[in-house]
Amino acid sequence: MAKSAGDVSELDKLRGETWVAHCLAVAECKTLAQLHEKVPVLSSVDLWSKYRGGKAKPLESTVRVVNLMLVGTADTWFHGPLALPLWSVLALDLVVARQLVEQAIGSQPNHKDWMVASYVPVREMDNLELAQALLELSITEAWFRPRPSPDVSDLNLPHVFENIDKYGADEWLARVQEAEKRTEELEAANPRMEHIRSDNFLSLAELVVLEPNPLAHHYCIHKKLLAASKFSKKVNRYPILQPQRLLALLAAAVVSNGSDELLLKDVANFLTQGLKEAMTDLFGAGVAQFVEDNI
Repeated sequence: MAKSAGDVSELDKLRGETWVAHCLAVAECKTLAQLHEKVPVLSSVDLWSKYRGGKAKPLESTVRVVNLMLVGTADTWFHGPLALPLWSVLALDLVVARQLVEQAIGSQPNHKDWMVASYVPVREMDNLELAQALLELSITEAWFRPRPSPDVSDLNLPHVFENIDKYGADEWLARVQEAEKRTEELEAANPRMEHIRSDNFLSLAELVVLEPNPLAHHYCIHKKLLAASKFSKKVNRYPILQPQRLLALLAAAVVSNGSDELLLKDVANFLTQGLKEAMTDLFGAGVAQFVEDNI
């Protein structure tokens, strides 16, 4: 009912650990002994331990029989958690990876005029365009180049604020208003045209070397927003938190890493580093570590 350890790859070990954990959760068991008693499918509890520890790999028939009692667990073994094709992505299946990226881009309508997806058909995108299009949809705000700041050094605002009793509130307010005026004048002279990809936006090469990592930053911020929301706990309010979107971003890393272009190598690294926390939250520390080691 099992394949020997010699036939078990590192990915299969991860699949086994994840599958057994899902079986425990569905069966509402805390220990493998409880699971074996509740699901008397295997010849011994030791087999459950071997599957979880990567010492053996269950046969497909075993997984299907277990699924008859623990419905939904087979999807975790064959595809991945949440029935998402995680294992195919981690196996570096470029066909599946590209399909996931294309689906994520195509499933979000009303692309802004400046986005790649607004003027290049998804099916015709090269690997760079795929990665850029998905990142433009996922972390849109990160692409805006910071506006130039006016020179307000002569106003000495921090010093005035720290000595407001000396300078007086009126003097402090006047200097703040002067700083705001200079900002408005600078923005009026340099309007941001969102529908034109120009100096208003970072290039892909600039984005992927930013610190801190914008992808990681946006994920963290939106996770906190969701946790603090008084009105809705729905993940679909924040695309960057959606499991399908996060897997598509990981798939984009696989597609990018499959190229010899140096920029795409940087893109792949940007994506994997930016997804560390997300992969841990969504799929567990084992998956996050596998991604770091193999993609």
